Amino acid sequence: ARDPAGTLLGYDFWDLDERPFDVHPRSSAFYPDRHGTAIASIVLAEAPVARLLPYRYPRPDMSRLAVLIDHAASHGARIVNLSLTSLHREEWAGFEQAARRHSEILFVVAAGNDNHDIDRRPVYPAALALDNLVTVTAARADGHLARGVNWGPRTVDLMVEADGILALGFDGRLAPVSGSSYATARVTALAACLLAARPHASVAMLRAQIFALAHAPGAAGYVAQ
Repeated sequence: ARDPAGTLLGYDFWDLDERPFDVHPRSSAFYPDRHGTAIASIVLAEAPVARLLPYRYPRPDMSRLAVLIDHAASHGARIVNLSLTSLHREEWAGFEQAARRHSEILFVVAAGNDNHDIDRRPVYPAALALDNLVTVTAARADGHLARGVNWGPRTVDLMVEADGILALGFDGRLAPVSGSSYATARVTALAACLLAARPHASVAMLRAQIFALAHAPGAAGYVAQ
């Protein structure tokens, strides 16, 4: 998304400049460099109607998340994808306040990839009790949990296939990716398509539409798309 002058509508809240640079500080199979590019590619591939506002999260000072959400809201954002987690709730205090303040925004967040039950060992923002938040984990094509992802019958709202799906890398090549981050991107794309069809839909209506497309698998308390 750009303004009428062609200026990018996004911001780097890590470096505090107008170039949200895509690099992740934790390199691993689930947290690769250029993580944001792959997430964005999935959103835009599955929701070409979406206008993307890219942000880099403020790792040096997580209180800036409140300003980030305010910034996104001021540019008309209705859906925010958060494919990141941490174990420390205090880091998300500013985000939680901003999310409550902006009840018109749907926040689609990742359950994480720590291979544990986040009902018992919560991660954030996934475990925050917000009416405008949807927590997503990844499933294999057969509907079972993808390898290494988190789960939780109370905390996790959706399981979505994201195990070896293709995403565009920073080098311009498609490559297979797996994990809850990418499942989250797919739900974000779905929400964007639903919102494009009904631009005045409330967050409650969006959530209801998303859940109406889901079905319950064998384990009671889970919902899979």
